[in-house]
Order: sequence, then structure tokens, then C-alpha cells
Amino acid sequence: MREAFATFAALCVSVFVVGMSEYLISGLLPQVGADLKVSVGAAGQAVTVYALGVVAGGPIAATLTARMPRKGPALGLMLLFAAGSAICKKQLLD
Repeated sequence: MREAFATFAALCVSVFVVGMSEYLISGLLPQVGADLKVSVGAAGQAVTVYALGVVAGGPIAATLTARMPRKGPALGLMLLFAAGSAICKKQLLD
């Protein structure tokens, strides 16, 4: 029972982190554009680049980890994603 709850909690946190990362940039486009001295539309291309990264990176990660147990790579990739998101958001908000 505890392992099932821990797995469920990890999935909930993962969905929160990924969802927050996907939508946060859209709310910050004016600030990102001003900081980079580009238009909001040009800054919005960051969303497109992120989506292309997910489209390309998802199948690559699945292929590279196909023979591994799922738990380790999933946890590792989510921790890497969370750390990268935290670093980027801290830099954007400073």
C-alpha cells in the first residue's frame, strides 16, 4: 500500500512539474521578450522549441531506455527536468 501511494505521489508531482513548465513560459512572454530585446512573438518561439524538443526527445529517450526497468529512468529524467526548470525559472524571475 505504501509503495502504491509513493508511486501515485511521484506521478502527481511529475504531472505538476511538467504542466507548470509548459504553461509558465506563456505567462512570461512579455518579460522574456523585453529581457532578450525581441518581440513577444519571437519570444513565443521558445514554446515551439520546447514542443519540438519533446517531440524529438520523447522517442529518443524511450528508445535508449527500452531495455531498462522503467522506474529508474523515469525518476532520473523527472528529477533532471525539475532541476532544469527550477534553474531556468529562477533566472527568469531574478
